[in-house]
This record gives sequence, structure tokens and C-alpha cells, in this order.
Amino acid sequence: MLRDGYTCTRCGWNYSRWNPSDPRFLEIHHIKPHREGGASTPENLVTLCNVCHDEIHRKGK
Repeated sequence: MLRDGYTCTRCGWNYSRWNPSDPRFLEIHHIKPHREGGASTPENLVTLCNVCHDEIHRKGK
């Protein structure tokens, strides 16, 4: 998260944009899925907000 400036790398959301009507939070996403052998290394991890993270997993990307 520090590397990505505590900002979603997909939509640009960060905590400075938080408000009660949009209760997002940040999560870490494996680029290559962990279940497919993706490592928990900085090169394979990216910061996403929970909305973008959920969308990526729904689309299977």
C-alpha cells in the first residue's frame, strides 16, 4: 500500500476521498492469483479499493 501511495491503482480512490455514503477501504490483490502459485511479493501485489477488487474477482480477471 505504501508503494502505491495508499491509493487504488485502478480507480484512484484513497482515504482523502472517503465519506460515509461511500464506505470504501483498501485491500491487497494478487495479480497472479495465489491459488495459481502467485507469490505474496511486491511484484505480484497491487493496492485496490474493495469496489474494484470485487469487480475484478466477479469478472475473473
